[in-house]
Amino acid sequence: MGENYAVTGLLVGLAFAVLDYLVLLRLIERPLREQMRQAPMAEKDRLADRMRIIRYIFLAQFIVFPVVGYIVGRMIDGSGS
Repeated sequence: MGENYAVTGLLVGLAFAVLDYLVLLRLIERPLREQMRQAPMAEKDRLADRMRIIRYIFLAQFIVFPVVGYIVGRMIDGSGS
């Protein structure tokens, strides 16, 4: 029975990662893109690097959130150790 909670937690974590990626990434990238349009060339490179790092962080959440959801699901079931 514990696997059902664990898999459910994994899927909920994945859903949060997708939602986080689609909504928050756009909210964060939009002002950075606007700054890039108005910035001098040297500043554009720095902002592009910042956007790349932010994307990597958001992509890492596709691993972290489901793993945390799986662990929480196992803990809820009581077979987590």
